[in-house]
Amino acid sequence: MTGFLLVMTLTSAMGWHFSVSESARAGENEAVTDYEAIVLGEKTRITGNMGDFIIDIPGNRIFMTDPERKVYTEVDLKAWSKAAEKMKSAMAADTSAEVKVLRTSEKKEILGKDAVKYNVLVNGSLEEEIWVREDLKAEEFLTFEKSVGKIFGKSFIREKIEKELRRLTSGLPVLTRSISKGGEIYTSEIKKAERINIEQKELLPPAGFKKVSPEAFFRMRGE
Repeated sequence: MTGFLLVMTLTSAMGWHFSVSESARAGENEAVTDYEAIVLGEKTRITGNMGDFIIDIPGNRIFMTDPERKVYTEVDLKAWSKAAEKMKSAMAADTSAEVKVLRTSEKKEILGKDAVKYNVLVNGSLEEEIWVREDLKAEEFLTFEKSVGKIFGKSFIREKIEKELRRLTSGLPVLTRSISKGGEIYTSEIKKAERINIEQKELLPPAGFKKVSPEAFFRMRGE
């Protein structure tokens, strides 16, 4: 029995599962992106309609898998992150903007318990509200944020907001909503956050998938 428990410890551990929905609305038009994420230590797997990624921070690598073609590729995490960094200039023109994050006394129930509202001011104007479950504190949450940023990049403004928010709380942001000057509404909401048992193999490309070069991978997908 002891041997069995040791094997279980080596092959699986308790981590987190998140279900996330993001939407961008302009007038009557709305684009919605849904994805799932499992996080174990400093490893994250993200699956959804924007792709299937495994981010291995200690191993400095990203796996991208294509379940339809049963292939995967591996790229250098630092190199990918540098490419994502180049997107910043396009995502934020004003890198000197003043960002303030203020904790409010307003609360509402999200995912079964109270979340606290934080207001985000950019150059003195209210730009965003972030609802935080302050009772949910774990390193996996920070890894989750870091992993998403490494894959999709972050604007300078977003980095400033996250830095200020983390100065005030280490809780989990479960709902973010912002309205641009043009009236566009962006919402990101965690629909589910639960502790689950994660097998180590779930953070590796599936058995039977063929490894191909990044060039071949993107060519197959028409990217």
